[in-house]
Amino acid sequence: MFYLYQSNRLESLAALFSRIQQLQPLKHALAAEEIIVQSQGMRRYLSSYLAKELGVAANLKFSLPAGLTWRLMRELIPDVPALSPFSPEVMRWRLLALFRSEAFQTASEFATVRDKLQSYLSSGESADYHLAGQLADIFDQYLVYRPQWIDTWQEGKLLELGEDEIWQAQLWRFLDDGRQAAPHRVALWETLLANLSPQNLPERFFVFGISTMAPMYLQLLQAISEHCDVIVFALNPSEQHWGNVIEAAQILKSGDDVDLSQTGHPLLASLGKQGRDFFDFLSEIDMETPVYETGDSGEATLLHRLQNDIQTLSLPSENAAGQGDALLSDGSIRVVSAHSPLRELQILKDQLLHILHEHPDWQPHDIAVLTRISSPTARLSKPCSVARQTAHRPCRIRFPM
Repeated sequence: MFYLYQSNRLESLAALFSRIQQLQPLKHALAAEEIIVQSQGMRRYLSSYLAKELGVAANLKFSLPAGLTWRLMRELIPDVPALSPFSPEVMRWRLLALFRSEAFQTASEFATVRDKLQSYLSSGESADYHLAGQLADIFDQYLVYRPQWIDTWQEGKLLELGEDEIWQAQLWRFLDDGRQAAPHRVALWETLLANLSPQNLPERFFVFGISTMAPMYLQLLQAISEHCDVIVFALNPSEQHWGNVIEAAQILKSGDDVDLSQTGHPLLASLGKQGRDFFDFLSEIDMETPVYETGDSGEATLLHRLQNDIQTLSLPSENAAGQGDALLSDGSIRVVSAHSPLRELQILKDQLLHILHEHPDWQPHDIAVLTRISSPTARLSKPCSVARQTAHRPCRIRFPM
């Protein structure tokens, strides 16, 4: 059976998770609890929360969606290796070997690829390595989000997606030339779904802290729920249905007769199509009655007002005139503009030191610093830390990516 619990507060979902674990323990005391998360950061958060609430967090088996899929394929389909030849890191090295081979420089089958990539490949000593990694990540995304493209290219056909499709299809056919130890997950997909059964699946799966997921993995969870319990804890910013909420600019492009009431909250609309499609897909799954856990902090702050507006699909213009003016300077939301990434970090350090001075009971694990991995801030912040002297020892806040 498929169960869905939703909230706009991660701590509410973690509390629900802990409560279900206590009230409905696994039948076998030594069995591991299967938990699917979208990132290692979410794994650390849930482990820390359970350890704090229960005293210990043990025998938890965390998996990323892609890792779980390949693990099930290995367990349920014969002769599938531990390491997929189509994992991003493996594809990176296979593409790098191609770029440095004599065949790539001379073979006519790679002429289109050479014409498109040669200028970049010759721009530096490590350019081919970086390009191979980027292309490997793109092909991995195609396997997850565009499996129909993969099938079409493998048949030697094109989808008329533009001039870049030709050379990408040629590279893919090189990667999937039939000489690999195992097919990619798209080719194994139907076999995996057919081999699912209660005998080869655990008692239940928890899916924690997700706000979006590829349709392929949602389809897998739906199929698994026909054989065992799948309990999903989704981080949903709104308790209302927001699948039809779109940005005002897109509505205006649709024609003269427009309904601006469809815009919803502008921040919610900006979350993008992928998040809307995810919750639309969830609403179509046959499940027990979904539960939305509402959490009201009771704090009259600008941040709380914003969260409440998004949760109830209220437009900012619907607030009473002047109602939020007094909250604009409460400090719960701050926007700082700096002239460089380094200056951003210096401001951040000063703010953290100020916050820790105001709240001496706060610990480093109470603070999260988020940044894009590919941004210059990420590279600068890796060696950066903020030190605070406690009664026992200096403690540091690291900036995890």
